[in-house]
Amino acid sequence: ATGTPKLQSTGGKSNDLGGSSVVDGLEASSNWRRGQLSKLSDKFDSRNHGSVEEIERDTSSASNKVDMSEPLRISSDEDVQQMWKEMENRVTRRRTMTVPEAIISGKGVGRKNLRKTDEEAWLEAGLYDGRVDK
Repeated sequence: ATGTPKLQSTGGKSNDLGGSSVVDGLEASSNWRRGQLSKLSDKFDSRNHGSVEEIERDTSSASNKVDMSEPLRISSDEDVQQMWKEMENRVTRRRTMTVPEAIISGKGVGRKNLRKTDEEAWLEAGLYDGRVDK
């Protein structure tokens, strides 16, 4: 005996510091991902192999159908989607300002980015300056 400890067998893989631990980690990661993908594909395969009657029943059930011909009937605040509740809170909590207050605070007043009409652009270009009626 030379005094060096022997490594336990790991199924043909080396556990020394020569970089094989990285390979083992990549292989484990690859195996995990392969397992996850196979679970997912098995899940969808089991759904797709149902009988025709099961598939028709699933697609025709009331829970899967949404009638788009008429709007949703909302009877209470709990039925309203969260994004609409948040929008309502923003609008109702907003402090109203008068035009002078908005100008003083540096906030914009009125509509923005209005395009000039053709007539305004022609007027600015001087089209109407030397106007001669015939």
